Amino acid sequence: MSAPTITKPLFRHEEFGLTDVTAKMTDGTVQHLFHYYRDELAFNETELLGLTESQARALRHARDVEYLQS
Repeated sequence: MSAPTITKPLFRHEEFGLTDVTAKMTDGTVQHLFHYYRDELAFNETELLGLTESQARALRHARDVEYLQS
């Protein structure tokens, strides 16, 4: 059985430039994926669609590493 994938990413913009990302999954659950600061990283709905929870978190980690090394 394969892991559920993202069908609808949900971005909630919070105080101090923080964005919290949750997602509706193919199995009907809603999962918290990650958060990020908008002045450091950026994500859009299209690039998260179809990813598993672990793939989305790996993408966030890769972007974070790239940002920190720039």
